Amino acid sequence: MKLTGLSIGILHITLFATVTLINAERKQALSLLIKDAYFQKPTIIKEFLKAYDRGFLPKDALFSMGSPQTRSQIRKLFDLFYFANDFETFFKAASWARKHINQNQFAYAYTLALLHRNDCRHFSIPPLYEIFPTYFAPTDLMHQVYEAKIKDITKKKFIYNNTGYEYNYNPNVFGGPLSQDAVGHIDYKISYFTEDVGLNNMYALIMLRLPSWMCPYRYVGTNLYKRGETFYFVHQQLFAKYTLARLANGLPFTERLEWDLPIKVGYNPRVAHYNGLPLQTRPDNLVPEHFKKSHVTKAKLLENRILDVIDSASVWDTANSTLLPLDDENGLELLSRLIYGTTERPNRKYFPSYYWHAIETLGYLATTSNEHNFQGEALSTLLTSVRDPVFYQFVNRLLSIYEGYTKQRFPYTKEQM
Repeated sequence: MKLTGLSIGILHITLFATVTLINAERKQALSLLIKDAYFQKPTIIKEFLKAYDRGFLPKDALFSMGSPQTRSQIRKLFDLFYFANDFETFFKAASWARKHINQNQFAYAYTLALLHRNDCRHFSIPPLYEIFPTYFAPTDLMHQVYEAKIKDITKKKFIYNNTGYEYNYNPNVFGGPLSQDAVGHIDYKISYFTEDVGLNNMYALIMLRLPSWMCPYRYVGTNLYKRGETFYFVHQQLFAKYTLARLANGLPFTERLEWDLPIKVGYNPRVAHYNGLPLQTRPDNLVPEHFKKSHVTKAKLLENRILDVIDSASVWDTANSTLLPLDDENGLELLSRLIYGTTERPNRKYFPSYYWHAIETLGYLATTSNEHNFQGEALSTLLTSVRDPVFYQFVNRLLSIYEGYTKQRFPYTKEQM
């Protein structure tokens, strides 16, 4: 037993020394590529290396913006890309990061830089389903692709049913009428819409283009105009299209999410993360309050605060002691800033992001062990959010909050028309 303990102790020391040496070599490689003078802000490279020295997300770990530590690392990495003085410096920094940073973390920051850097705005970004196919195609299909690759098959057509609604009677096929896995929810009739590859890709890119954490005063020149109104418009239009799909297939209107009532429709995403771990399945009739009581309590509290703002038609800005009205000109933008949680919203501590808190509550109903193991459900990543029926139940609840504001608006006058 003593020898075993000694061996384990030596192994730990060896691994720690190796990791420290690898990190030092990577930092030195980055320092040789780019210097402080290559950035608009000389402290950028030092801040990034300091954060990298403390430990970034491991390359094969799950990437999730639900982790505060990961969000902080994303900002440091994005700053490294965004504040590069020229394209050559940006290219060198990106080349280094692609090799040494978690691939999802790199893809997020790199894509965001391509969207917002002035010298990259006309670049064509490949579809996200080509970069991360495991988030869009079922796991069994990806297994067939890997198997064909191993067998050196150069040409083969892969077919899968992306509706989640099987029409054959093979009991071994997921979702088949005679399968024990089939739950028979009528909501699956419109999974041709919710699991559409193009729709999921479009939603992820829209939300990626307008991140709530990006400050327009720090990142001058970024196209963040009317970010709050865009947030409302996207979700209102998406919900309208989803409702039309339901009615066209003989389904009733979408139920509104209630925190203390069961979510009747469970969901199995059938897709996996890039490292092979599957997205978690939500069983039928799950009650959010039973699993995330403290999170649900906070969500209700944030809802009440927003409703108070709507009822008073104004919000107090403690930064400059002014009362900001929810008027016809800027009211929708201001309200959306509070809901979405953009950086320029008033009273940031009193109004945390209601939207992201609710998504985190619904997307991580299972508690994980640490910051580097956020294995959630479909709502846990932008690439798969719109697949889950509960997403639209939440959007229904979200839009009902906006209705309190829209009902206070007067009709357009003849002069305005």
